[in-house]
Amino acid sequence: MFSMRSSAIHRDYRPAAAEPTGYPWHDPAVSATANAFLGACRVARDLIARPEVAQRWEDPSALAQMTVGTLGGHLSRPPMAVLDYCAAPAPPAGAQPSSPAQYFAAVLPTDDIDSDVHRGIRARSIQAAEGGPAAVLERLDRAIADVAALLAREPADRLIEVFGGVVMWLEDYVVTRIVEVVVHADDLAVSVDLPPPDLPAAAESRTRGVLVELAAIRYGSTPVRRLLSRRERPPQPPPTAF
Repeated sequence: MFSMRSSAIHRDYRPAAAEPTGYPWHDPAVSATANAFLGACRVARDLIARPEVAQRWEDPSALAQMTVGTLGGHLSRPPMAVLDYCAAPAPPAGAQPSSPAQYFAAVLPTDDIDSDVHRGIRARSIQAAEGGPAAVLERLDRAIADVAALLAREPADRLIEVFGGVVMWLEDYVVTRIVEVVVHADDLAVSVDLPPPDLPAAAESRTRGVLVELAAIRYGSTPVRRLLSRRERPPQPPPTAF
């Protein structure tokens, strides 16, 4: 597990000047990470609302064993997950928090889509897609408003127990939800032949940081470093986070 000092690195390594402040959804009452999350959720919301998504709701998506609608339901879940885990009981005293990359390594130990964990993801996504696009958007709009209010009042270093019994600081869990939105917004756009959505730069930068760290956890630092820095000796197979 990472120490408190290590988790702080996730929050502080980006220069404040690089954070976007000109978006219409920027909220000065919440942290830069929370703004990145809320902005990404709103971009995802607008993507789900596209007519191309509604027209192909029952079609296969770019992800195996998921329809476009199921993927849209999955993309709508991140703000709801934050609300659910913040409403749950506090973690046990003395629990050590995990970093965002450690969280993904713990809860996604396999890429086997027939594993119990991936079956569970699909089941929750199907449930989230119930009622079609209009119902998904109605629930998502409500969740975004509720999570914005929650992030304005809750401390970033509040400890919460999340999926799989993993304990995290609230802000670090929000980073994992940013990763989910960024990755799956691209999946949904590809599924309906749309260009990649224009996500907040701060959401993209946090996602890149987590994916690099997660790939290093799974494959080791050397293959990741070589992939990014040495075309003369690229690792085989190339390391990936997921």
